[in-house]
Amino acid sequence: MRKLSVLFSLLLIGSCEAGNDSATTQEFDYSKTDSELISTMVKMGSDVSKEHQITYLIYCSTEQQVKKILAGAIQQGFEDDYVSYSDKDKMWSTSLIKNLKLNLNEISSNRAMLAPLIPPNGCKPIRWGSIVEM
Repeated sequence: MRKLSVLFSLLLIGSCEAGNDSATTQEFDYSKTDSELISTMVKMGSDVSKEHQITYLIYCSTEQQVKKILAGAIQQGFEDDYVSYSDKDKMWSTSLIKNLKLNLNEISSNRAMLAPLIPPNGCKPIRWGSIVEM
């Protein structure tokens, strides 16, 4: 149960930090938020030498945008989890999963693989989260 609550906490941290709606994915600087999120996970007991199930979260204004991103991400080795619509946020979303070491280079390079799939308009910056792996 602790791991599940940590996941939600980290997603909230990542969402608040990386959820700057005025920035597009291409112009958002992820380095600070990624470093802070990794540091928080380490403080919570995460072992950086172990692989973590990293979940990249994609939010776009249309289902077509999300499905196109999803198709490209699967070709690049990401696993898909869901596609859904939020009436509250008026956004479509999906999560893309990859098992990675918890370090800035791996998280950044895998996001860089996703970035070209994100259209310049209509999508929020890519967010990510994980559970603590001890």
